[in-house]
Amino acid sequence: MSDYISEHAHALLALSTIPNLGAATIKNLLSEFPDPIALVHSGSEIGSKVKLPKRFQKGFRTLADWSYADQKIRETQDASLDIITFLDPVYPSRLKEITNPPPILWSKGNRDLLQKVSIAVIGTRFPSLYGKKMTRLFSEGLAQMGFVIVSGLAEGVDTGAHKIAMETTGETIAVLGSGLNWIYPKKNRSLAKEITQEGGLILSEFPPGTPPSKEHFPIRNRTVSGLSMGVLVIESAKKGGSMITAARAREQNREVFAIPHPLQVESGSGCNQLIRMQTAKLVQSFEDITEELPVDISPKEVPILQYEESTHHHLLPIQQEILQLLGEKELHLQVLAEMVNMALPRLYSYLMDLEVKGLIRQAKGQMISRIE
Repeated sequence: MSDYISEHAHALLALSTIPNLGAATIKNLLSEFPDPIALVHSGSEIGSKVKLPKRFQKGFRTLADWSYADQKIRETQDASLDIITFLDPVYPSRLKEITNPPPILWSKGNRDLLQKVSIAVIGTRFPSLYGKKMTRLFSEGLAQMGFVIVSGLAEGVDTGAHKIAMETTGETIAVLGSGLNWIYPKKNRSLAKEITQEGGLILSEFPPGTPPSKEHFPIRNRTVSGLSMGVLVIESAKKGGSMITAARAREQNREVFAIPHPLQVESGSGCNQLIRMQTAKLVQSFEDITEELPVDISPKEVPILQYEESTHHHLLPIQQEILQLLGEKELHLQVLAEMVNMALPRLYSYLMDLEVKGLIRQAKGQMISRIE
């Protein structure tokens, strides 16, 4: 980190401590005062250029917590993180377009990804087998086409999207709702490390030492959508973080896409609602996504969605047995595997096909039930 950037980061950090001085206001201030150091010392000149409450118009220096800024600079250096300010050339141009872009970003890994074409792949923390299959198909295919896969490092679809992108190209951006030295969830610490070491990037607008908080995730979500050209909702109920991200994307004039789901599958009801309300485009192929985005991709580069088209009437004997065992009761995945005497990886493929056909559902806790 250069001294120049350190000085600007120091001033912006100090500004961030002033109560009720949000990201949107700081963006407006920087449009009139491109040098945040000068902004801090500008005094009554602020009021003549930007409409602000009177309590701000005497200047910011005495209102800011400079010891906090000093501490966070030290913590950033101790954690070997990079600081990217709103004024830094590396700051992603798409994120600058939104109303309230983060004045400061902390990053670790390949910052070049911030300048590449990206798409957000998001969804529930508890994906069904169908959701997991769609996560793999679309994350892998979009990565092959050259998109950087952006997501939130949460459990479920986010984790799957990051892992598949790492397996495919290594190009993924994980946006956290905590400081970068406080990885959440804990089980994804190894994934975060792999991302930073193998060509990906982890990113946060929250300073080092900031713990995860439910208030942080909606803030994080608007950065996920703001970084991306579009947002693909793989699987979501009608309420939850994915629906919030989709709403933020629409506000930011981003394209929103959704995967359709079988009826009676609650975990995908939000996707169907987005499509029904015409707030997301129905996605059945990669072309449904690429034709809406201003990117130059040759048809030869578009992968084929390789999943089996089948009907409810063509079931293998083992699938018929599974449906009979389920009957009207709910079984744990491990219990079902023991009942059919089959290893989990093999059983997954049969269950996935049944779920795609709308015959079973997977609920929280790996509980499997039949859909009548």
